[in-house]
Amino acid sequence: MATLTDWEKKRFLSALRKSRGNLTEACRLTKLKRYHVRRAIEADQELKLEVQEVQEEVGDFIEDALMKLIAKRNTSAVIFACKTKLKDRGYTEKQQIDHTSKDDKININIISPEENKKPEE
Repeated sequence: MATLTDWEKKRFLSALRKSRGNLTEACRLTKLKRYHVRRAIEADQELKLEVQEVQEEVGDFIEDALMKLIAKRNTSAVIFACKTKLKDRGYTEKQQIDHTSKDDKININIISPEENKKPEE
């Protein structure tokens, strides 16, 4: 089982923040092996949660940058935001079809292979 010392965890998490969540870059900065860090993250629930927190921070950073572009009326940013955040208002290029039954009951008949055989003539 791979583990990191408290000092390695602290250095790694700092490097992960500095690299905006890029695991490979954080490993390079700390001179830790990527496979060793991945195994340590899988084995250490606390470290896993801290890495997830860094990923949330990166997501917030990206979202903040997008919102600043939208405020500047950047057309591409506005279109991207509409397609990703306003799908329920029809801003999508994909056609989505609802295959649910709403409140109608659905009957499913399962036929065994024996029942599906044709009678021999």
